[in-house]
Amino acid sequence: MAGMTARSHAGRKELPWLVVFTGLLCLYAHAQEQPVVVEPAPNAAIEPAKTGKEWSRVQLYKFAGGGKMPDGPYRPLTNRERLQLHLRNVYLSPAAAFRPAWSATVNQIQNDPPEWDGTKGFFQRMGFRFTARVVRNSIEDGGMALVGHDPRYKPCGCRNRFRRVGHAILFNFLTVDRNGKTTFNAFRYLGAYGGELAVAGMLPGGYDRWGAVRRGNTVVIWGSLHNLMREFSPEILRLSGGKR
Repeated sequence: MAGMTARSHAGRKELPWLVVFTGLLCLYAHAQEQPVVVEPAPNAAIEPAKTGKEWSRVQLYKFAGGGKMPDGPYRPLTNRERLQLHLRNVYLSPAAAFRPAWSATVNQIQNDPPEWDGTKGFFQRMGFRFTARVVRNSIEDGGMALVGHDPRYKPCGCRNRFRRVGHAILFNFLTVDRNGKTTFNAFRYLGAYGGELAVAGMLPGGYDRWGAVRRGNTVVIWGSLHNLMREFSPEILRLSGGKR
């Protein structure tokens, strides 16, 4: 019985990397299905404008992680752009390091979990949060690639601040399909909760599925705050003295 328990615990520790591999495989396979013969028109979420007026805004979006849909008629991401966007969001943007470090700092102050002590405990927490982020985004981006949903944020395009706030929160639940039509973003929630459940076995003290669900709730809440930051980034830049 003890041997079965040990094998089960080991399997749970290996599960996050299996999920990451599967998600990356989906993205890579789709990227290979669409070779680029003629370079597509620049997409603001992938190849940002280089003008001085737009540069500061692009840097803020890059720091926030995740792209935004450019103004004008909707053009879906190519599969290669999807892969580029995923790699940038998860591994190559400043947010890829900042978010796990921030979460680890909060957990360090809260002494959660108590088994992880001192400096070593901080890096254990940071590694755990980074792994959770990688697994979550692998589920979300890989699944959205399979069904043709867009992982980017769609700005409101309106002027009323209350409508913009409502739009930012609503688009934590919604996205657009390959035709530009609004649809429910199921893979965001599969990623948020599935990712936390997948990595829960990494924590000391045994597998806690309800703790994973609580962490998934936190991910969902932060998703709405992330959208608010992207929606109001021009105003944030003005307050910070950046160009618009």
